[in-house]
Amino acid sequence: RAFGILKRMGVDFNLILGNETWLLGESLVEIIAHNQVPYALYTTCPEPLFSQHRDKILNVADNLSCGLDWPLSYLLEKEKNGGLTEDSERKSLDAWRGFQWLKTNYPNHDCQGTITVHRKNLPYVPQIVSELTELGVFCGINFLHWNSDGGFDFFPSKEELRGLTIPN
Repeated sequence: RAFGILKRMGVDFNLILGNETWLLGESLVEIIAHNQVPYALYTTCPEPLFSQHRDKILNVADNLSCGLDWPLSYLLEKEKNGGLTEDSERKSLDAWRGFQWLKTNYPNHDCQGTITVHRKNLPYVPQIVSELTELGVFCGINFLHWNSDGGFDFFPSKEELRGLTIPN
């Protein structure tokens, strides 16, 4: 019903966003089936939820977009040599594995990998783009912004981003 209301209000695109979407399981299939306007599914592919629901959901959904901030080769090497230490690394590896599964099982589905560029991954951006392209995944690039004047309530403060921003 919500998608019908949004369509009547003039909404012409829906973004189904977050890892919480996988918690819906079978209900997400129904939500996608009844969506009345174009949409994108933007999430990572957290286990075990992804494996439990991917067949049914991605049989209905025709796209998958994930944020990933590290190259697959870097993540696999780091995993092999002691583990992934940052949440962004774990989420990135989940996303890579989700894309690999999707491209193997549904090669014509649209996919987008969105890289959020920050100080720690800046040197890896060309490699991420190359690996996404090789896999057949469209690449988007997102830059960090901080709230310098209080005008953007959804941008974090410069202090909250300390350690990720590139110094002037």
